[in-house]
Order: sequence, then C-alpha cells, then structure tokens
Amino acid sequence: MKICLCIRDELERNGMKWLLSSNHIPYKHLIEATDSQPCLTLLSQHKVDLLIFELDLFSSEELANLRPLLKQNHTQTVVHTIHKTFDAAYASLLCKAEALFVKPYDTQTWIKTIRQMIKNFKAPSAINKNIIPQHYLAYDLLFLENLEIEHEEEIPRLLAVIELDQNNEIKMSFTHLLSFVKQELSEYQVLIIPVENHLVLFFDETMLTGASNPIITLEQILIRLCYQGKEQGFSISGGIGQPKKNMKSIKQAYHEAKSSLTRRFYFGGNQVFSPMQPYAHKQIDSFLSPKESKKLVEVLESYNHEEIKKWLYKQFTGFPDESGLYPNPETMRIRLTSVLAHIHRFMSKQNIENTLEHKYQDLFQIILFGEVLFDITQKMLTFCYELFDLIHLKQPPVHSLIVNQLQVFIKKNYAKSLTLSDAAKHVNRNSYYISHLFKQETGMSFIEYLQKKRIEEAKKLLEASNLNLSDISVKVGFSDANYFSRVFKKITGDSPRSWMAKRND
Repeated sequence: MKICLCIRDELERNGMKWLLSSNHIPYKHLIEATDSQPCLTLLSQHKVDLLIFELDLFSSEELANLRPLLKQNHTQTVVHTIHKTFDAAYASLLCKAEALFVKPYDTQTWIKTIRQMIKNFKAPSAINKNIIPQHYLAYDLLFLENLEIEHEEEIPRLLAVIELDQNNEIKMSFTHLLSFVKQELSEYQVLIIPVENHLVLFFDETMLTGASNPIITLEQILIRLCYQGKEQGFSISGGIGQPKKNMKSIKQAYHEAKSSLTRRFYFGGNQVFSPMQPYAHKQIDSFLSPKESKKLVEVLESYNHEEIKKWLYKQFTGFPDESGLYPNPETMRIRLTSVLAHIHRFMSKQNIENTLEHKYQDLFQIILFGEVLFDITQKMLTFCYELFDLIHLKQPPVHSLIVNQLQVFIKKNYAKSLTLSDAAKHVNRNSYYISHLFKQETGMSFIEYLQKKRIEEAKKLLEASNLNLSDISVKVGFSDANYFSRVFKKITGDSPRSWMAKRND
C-alpha cells in the first residue's frame, strides 16, 4: 500500500508518521506534500492507495481537480479540517472520504480508522492469483525434506505459530480461531496455514513497519492479537521463529516457533514468545532423591496444609534460578509423577485410595498434559488439602502435646487438691494460655475435665467398695462430701445413692 500525507505542518506530519509506525500500520511507501499543488502533482505521478489530506489547503477548484484523480486510482481518503461546518462535511462527501477528523481529534480513533481502511484495501489481482500456489508451497516447506525450490521469493520467511491456550473462558472452535486471526491480521496480508491444532503464519518483512528489527514489530503485533482475543473472552499464545535467509530453512523456523510455545509451562498463556527472549534449559534429576522423598513423607504424615504448600512451592516454583536457566518441562513432568506416586502410597497406607481414586487419575492426566506448571502445582496442592481434610474426618481428635501432658497430669493427680495454676506450672505455660488451649481442643474447661475424671473414679469406688460417701469423696479429690454429691448429680443426673440404687436394680 502507498500512502500520501498532504499536511502543511511538519510537526503534525511527523506525529502522524510516528502513529503509523508505532502502531505497526503496514505500508510499502509513504510520500509527503505540504500544499495542494504538490499533492495534485504526486497523485498524477503515483498510484496512491490512501490519501490523508488537510481540506483547508485546497480551494474549490483544486478539490474539483482532485476528485477525478481519486476516482481514477481508487484512492481512499481521510480528511482533516479545523472547521466543524456543513461545507467541510459536504466537501468530504464529494471526495468520498472514509472519515472526517476535526482538529483536535482523538488519535486512537484516528489510528483505528486507518487500520480498518487498510484491512479493507483490496490487493492487486496479480497478488491474489498467487494465494493457492503459495499455500501448497508453504505446506511442502513445512513438512517435506530436500525440497527443490524454483523461486526463492515466493514465500515470506518470517514465521509465527498461533495456538489456543488450554485455560479459556469460552469454548472456541479451531475454525473460529482461523476466522479471528484472518480478520485481525488482514492488513498485513499474512499467509495462514492451518496445521493440526495451531496456525502457521507467514509474514512479509516489508509489511512490518515500526522497528528496525522485524521480530520486535512482529512480537508487538502478536501481543496486540493476544490482547484482542482476551477482550473477546478467549486466550491464545504465539511463538516466533528466527528469520531465515533461504526458504529451505523454513521448516527449522517452524519448529523453533512451535517449540517456543512450550515456554507456557513456566510463563503461562496469552503471551508471545520471541527468539530474542532468553530461555535455556538446565539438567535436574527426573526423580526425587532419597532425602527429598523422606522429607515429602514427613510432610504428608504431618497433614499440615502450610508444610505441603511450602514443600511443593520449593520444588516447582521460583524459576529461573540464579543462572537464568529452566529445567526441561518434560523432566519436570516426570518429577511431578514421582511426587504423585509418593502421594498414592501415602493414600494406600491410610486406606483411602478408593475414595479419591477418580480425582487422583484426573490429577495424573493434568500432570501429563497440563500447559502451565503453576496451575499443575496448584491442582496438586488442592488435592493434598482434600486428602488431609479427609484423613482428619476419619480419625479421632488428636490433641496437642501440651493438652496430652495435662490429661496425663490429671490422670495421675486427680485425687489431690489441683488448681489451674498447678497444671500451668507443670507444662511451663501461663494459666490463661492452657485454659484457652484445653477448652479449644477438648471442648471442656480444665476444671470440667478434672471433675469428670474424679466422678468416673468415684463410680468405680461406689461399685467396688464398701466405703461411705465421705471417704470416697476424699479419695477422688473432694474435701466436702456435700459438694461431691452436687457435682456427681450435675454430671450423671443422679445423686450418688440414686445412681447406686439404679445399678442394683
């Protein structure tokens, strides 16, 4: 496409050129004029596809001379003016302008208009005749070995791959993806080859304006494409291959672009991966070491959410390391299956493997085919949480070491005159702390637990001895027989004598 800017002010022209360049608007030639007569001369000498001109530079007679030139060359027009009047609008209509911008105008709207006009631009028929042969040749270059090439210039040599990410908000068909990419990239005259579950895009470097390095421009174009997809509710990623000097190397560029998409394992989706981004692998063990295995077993047996989270994050996050390297994704998948095998053995030991077997198999599939390491790690962590919670539900309550020590202390000393302070001193903690902890873990206060223990022992003495109530109350830690009777009735619902009578019936 050839663009002509007919704008008097040099700063304004430079601003427009910067907008076209920074937004990667594709054109092959751009010519400039600062007044009406030079513009008319350029239009008579060149076939201009898009004219962006300042209406106020032209007289009525000059506009009359301009219109036949526009019609003859099928030139699209964008008109700028400082006058928001009917006359300006009417003159724009006579020139069949696609848009009229009254200064000052919104640059985003302006660039969106230019982009759409270029998308609607019809390439010469000579180019369209080459589309089918180009597709056949492109397929051959991608998949055939030792291909003989007659015309080196037939296929663009800058190649990218676009693929749907696994984690999509909406279900999108491959046909829909193809249609979306064709529409959004139509201004760049991209050769698009559908292959399996991805699209191979061939870009002509001459269409990539905006940066000295065409890869940088292409990367920014694909980033915009990913962003537009995200706005519509779906996620795609792109990979770019190194530009090749000859067409026989296109296959290598294709494998580079396709392989770069495996970087999603560490970086996530909805991204563009360029050969200019540093990325290299390092060697790690595919399986857990004996020391790592032992630690994992200890963490699993603790049933502690925070501990398993800390262990998994240490193993499977924090890349790259200090050297800037990443483990090979396939090695990491093997390592993940090694962890999963330890988890399955732990499930068998707990006799709950059947309960979670279906979810275990789902997790195994996610490890094999999941796209992003962080997502896989989160799924494994969630599985471990569910596993721990299930084990807690199946097991009787397990009290902390301090509460266990207090329970043993009561068991041995219930017959003595015990206080909360005595118990706190025994475990070297303050009274408030152990009171709160004991109630939290047993559901009873320290005194309630002590009285329950004393009454349990009193029941044994009532059944197995001929001691009177006063003697029994003293033996189980009560100094007052009447108080003993009140506590007995409160806990059992009967007085000591009534309880004995019911036992003898």
